[in-house]
Amino acid sequence: MVASVGVIGAGVISRTVHLPVLTAMTEARVAWVADANDAQAAAVAAAFDVPHAPIATLTSALGTCDAVLLAIPIGVRAAYLQELARQNVAVLVEKPFARNRREFDENIALFPEHRIACGFMRRAYDSTLQMQRILREGWFGQPLRVRISEGGRTTRTGADRSYFDDPAAGGGGILLELGCHALDVVLYLLATEDHEIVSQRMILDGHADRKAEAEVLLYPGSGRGGQPVVLNYVFSWLDSQENYIDFEFPTARVRFGTQPNATVLVYGKSSAAKGLEFLPSAGGVSTTNQAFYREWRWLLEGLATGVPSPVAARTCLRVTSLVEDLYAVARQSA
Repeated sequence: MVASVGVIGAGVISRTVHLPVLTAMTEARVAWVADANDAQAAAVAAAFDVPHAPIATLTSALGTCDAVLLAIPIGVRAAYLQELARQNVAVLVEKPFARNRREFDENIALFPEHRIACGFMRRAYDSTLQMQRILREGWFGQPLRVRISEGGRTTRTGADRSYFDDPAAGGGGILLELGCHALDVVLYLLATEDHEIVSQRMILDGHADRKAEAEVLLYPGSGRGGQPVVLNYVFSWLDSQENYIDFEFPTARVRFGTQPNATVLVYGKSSAAKGLEFLPSAGGVSTTNQAFYREWRWLLEGLATGVPSPVAARTCLRVTSLVEDLYAVARQSA
């Protein structure tokens, strides 16, 4: 069966990744492209030789779809999600899924679990799957600390403005828009159920944060009875970062980059020598397009089987809760 997929949002992520992937898939057919900017949607649709759905006709167009990509600012999604649920259309929501627990609960309640997913495609990366195996099989014992460094220098104001500078449409900056990806990988791998913020610092440009740093205690499993894993992160658009995730164990460190083609490196606890490099596995992806293809395959397979996918939106609660708490602390002290 070929699934009919609508695309709501004709922005960069749809143009550069989702539409190239969807139009190349044998399992999917792009039914139409829609956007609040009708002229932009029409141009994008023409570029990919797919129909354009004027925004005024979108309600009726939804009925032609099995699933929809929702790639619009987080603050204007609610009405679309409600209509998609009413018409029993499944949805892949671009990250971040929600800004807070209230919004998360409202979104989740609208759909069966297997019919709503979130675009945390880094869960499909080969490095993520290899790290998952290392943790699951206990190769180096229990992790003690995780360090994340991600970002790069951009302009602080002016040219570096987009919808996330508008609190109503976005609600955050680098932590919400970029940091959520790496945080999701770590929380997903550790199956974290609780957290405690030790310290955090944000550099704000208006409402949006351009740099965010924190130390957080992560509690895998249920409750805070066990030994926490210390998380230290830096996300920045103000200065260069090394772009890695590093797991520290009692006898070793395991590091991998934030790009899809990153390899996994293992270092001795105190060794400064070059790490031992893992060969790619057969199960993960190593390009951006492969990762987006995998998340679409996961969603469509879930629709066919009724089984929630690895990117089911319900599994995003951990990162939603942590990001909400980090912003609350930062803005109280600002």
